[in-house]
Amino acid sequence: MSELTSNCVFLICQGRSGSTLLQRLLNQVEDCHICGENFGAILDLATFYQKIVQTNQKRQIYDQFLAKIKNSPTLTKQFQNNSGKVFEQMNVKPSWYNIYNSKQIIIDLRKILLDMYNPHNQYKIWGFKEIRFGLDESNTDKNYSYENFEWEMDFLRLLFPNSKIIFNTREIEAMSQSGWWQKTFNATKILKQQQDYFLNYHYDQDNSSTFHITYEDIVQKSIQLELLFKFLKLDFDIKNYLSVMKHNPPDYIS
Repeated sequence: MSELTSNCVFLICQGRSGSTLLQRLLNQVEDCHICGENFGAILDLATFYQKIVQTNQKRQIYDQFLAKIKNSPTLTKQFQNNSGKVFEQMNVKPSWYNIYNSKQIIIDLRKILLDMYNPHNQYKIWGFKEIRFGLDESNTDKNYSYENFEWEMDFLRLLFPNSKIIFNTREIEAMSQSGWWQKTFNATKILKQQQDYFLNYHYDQDNSSTFHITYEDIVQKSIQLELLFKFLKLDFDIKNYLSVMKHNPPDYIS
């Protein structure tokens, strides 16, 4: 199975939205392996690659500058009189000089995640869940925006072009009243912003790559739950569902 055609699933969830319940339901399916949270480690990879892209953009600006000089006799003479000969004699590299290949970096990052979550390509469905995407962890509105979230989602899809992103939400009031969120200042505002990011991205995509399901859909066994399994090309097994719900009562996420 090709690493790009294997079924990669990312559960992008809100805290106390039933993410673990959804994870366990999917893991009841044979050859399905959805791992748990990783403290947002993938976010750091996204930031890392974003800085690589920004560095390349700086390098491109420098290359354009050199091309402009090369194509202008007047600028060429002026540049050589000032610093061009010094650069050539000392083999001085520009401040943004690098030799890495950004495409190769994506290949390497992809391999790291495959080795972490689907070693030897042994699972038909694989991925992880995370509740830290779309959050401004500084608890301000200054350092994080929808553009940041959009980049993080696009990064996942850059790594795995055929991946599926499942957005998992819940009624905001119910989440904010949970023991975990009660201690968080401005929890309702934070959750509302995160949920808006999820839904905005979801509705901006085509129907083949993202899906939205709520906690209420799961515990009420709405048609949306069955549509999720259909979206992932999996069979919905009512026996598996009842077994998971029996051992994970709805109030376990409070």
